[in-house]
Amino acid sequence: MEGDSFLFERRVPKDLTHAVYCNPCFDQHVAGPLAEYQERLNAAKNVFVFMKNQSKETRLIKRKLPMVRVEDCDDRDETILRLAYAAVKAGCNAIVDADLVAKKEKDGGYQWTRWCGTALPVKVDSGKMEREMDLNNSNPN
Repeated sequence: MEGDSFLFERRVPKDLTHAVYCNPCFDQHVAGPLAEYQERLNAAKNVFVFMKNQSKETRLIKRKLPMVRVEDCDDRDETILRLAYAAVKAGCNAIVDADLVAKKEKDGGYQWTRWCGTALPVKVDSGKMEREMDLNNSNPN
């Protein structure tokens, strides 16, 4: 199995870390968790994302769950997707107050950027959010 099969999981059970599985073991131990992981990852790609500077749009959303934090990401999109994945695992469909930070690191003559971020997972009415987004997109002002 590929090393990135459960890339967004914080802790991968030992049963799912082997490189090779026989067919019965794969079907018994890996197929179910892998399918669940893929479902959560696909759901994370559809999570509503509100950045910290969009507090006007999110002021009426209840914030009940603790803030989630991700670190050491390669780029901005991966950081948002990891935050969204954490929200899906918490049973939510949106993240609010997302704050992303890029840190430049140097190693001799080589330079790269590492990203980290925080956000609050929340549950919103997806139908209402889609209607509001459609209304905002159709408004030329």
